[in-house]
Formats: sequence, structure tokens, C-alpha cells
Amino acid sequence: MKQHFVPYLLLFLLVGCAHNNNVWVKSGASTNEFNVDKYDCMQQSQQKSSGAFVNPYGGVASSGSITNWNLYNSCMNAKGWSLQNRIDENSAEFKQKVSNHIDTMKKFDEKAKAICAKPEYAALMVKTSCSSKDITFEQIADNTKITPEQKPIFIKNRTEIDAFMKEQQAYLHTLTDTGIIRWVNYLDSIQPEIDKYNLDLLNGVITWGEYNQRRKDLSARKMSEWRNIFQPKN
Repeated sequence: MKQHFVPYLLLFLLVGCAHNNNVWVKSGASTNEFNVDKYDCMQQSQQKSSGAFVNPYGGVASSGSITNWNLYNSCMNAKGWSLQNRIDENSAEFKQKVSNHIDTMKKFDEKAKAICAKPEYAALMVKTSCSSKDITFEQIADNTKITPEQKPIFIKNRTEIDAFMKEQQAYLHTLTDTGIIRWVNYLDSIQPEIDKYNLDLLNGVITWGEYNQRRKDLSARKMSEWRNIFQPKN
């Protein structure tokens, strides 16, 4: 089950490329000075993020840090840097950049679909959906819990999906667009919540319906956050 639906990511790459091509500029500053200031501001703007869940069947814990972008921007401004948009969206360079992103994201999409389409996961696709946007009312109303027969299939599916997500996240972390960086940090910050409801389902704490509802709710919050980052109100 994909947690960060790939066509959705393709959409934010296109919008992000078109509207978040800001770069930090400081008159007379060198690349080395930028790197030093950027590192310093990133260190100052980190905030701790952690989550944990334990029950008689097991537990999961995750900790790390996320960037407070208001603090980061204020720090950079204080050091004399300002954000400016200097990319020509009609240039061949920009169009090639977008084309490369599209090709990469399409490959991720194809890989995710191939995982979901495996016959060995067919039983899971009856209880839930590959993408949260395709979860049905019947699946939300499902008051049954995961069975002993479904558990090993679920574990294998999650192992494969998690490996795929790490690969996809690694690619996104290579992008330098300011909006995309904020988005990827947000995705990292909600991973403990995803781990928790997967573990809750596996341990029989919640039903399939509750599991599907949590996925739908998180998907709605992600879309709201995406709009905040890439479609800010003027």
C-alpha cells in the first residue's frame, strides 16, 4: 500500500518546478560562504520529532528532527541572503529538468503498481487499496481484523513497500528546490504515524476499516500540507 502516491508526487514536482525555483542570493558572496551559512542556519532551525507506540504484541519507535523553515529563512535573511526567482520557465534547461523529473517519477509509479499487482498480494487488495484515494466505503466499513493467514502476507508487502519508499525518498532528498525540501521533511515527520497504524493493524489493535480510515485521514492532511507549501495564499 503506497503511502505517498507517486502520481501525486509527480504533480508536486511539476508545480514545484514552476513555482518554487527560488535561490538564495547575496551580493558578492561566494559559493563557499553560502554553504557555510546554509549549514549554520540548518543547524539552528532543527527541531526534535519523535513518536513511539508499545503494546503487549510489540512496539515501534522513531525519532529524528525536522526543519523549522521560518527560523531557517529568518537566519538566512539575518546573514544577508534573500530568495530570488531566476529560472526561465521557457528555457531548454528548465524544460529538460522537468522532463527528467517526470521520467523518474513515472518509473517509480510503474514500480509501485507492479508491487500492488502481484498475485500474492491480491488478498490484501480486497481488504484495502494500493492508494488511499481508491479506498472504498465498503473497506472503511469493514469491522474485521487481520487474520493469522493475512499477517505474513501483510508483513511481506510492508517490507517490499518500505524498501520502495526509501528508494523514492532518497531520490527526493537529492532535489534542491526549497518547496520540495519542505515537503520531503514533512513526509519524513509523519512516518512514525504510518508505522503506528501498520503495527496496530498487524497486532489486531484496530480493524481493517479503522486502518483504512486512518490512511484516508492522513492522505487528506498530506494534501492540505501540499497546498500550504506549493499553493500558498497570497
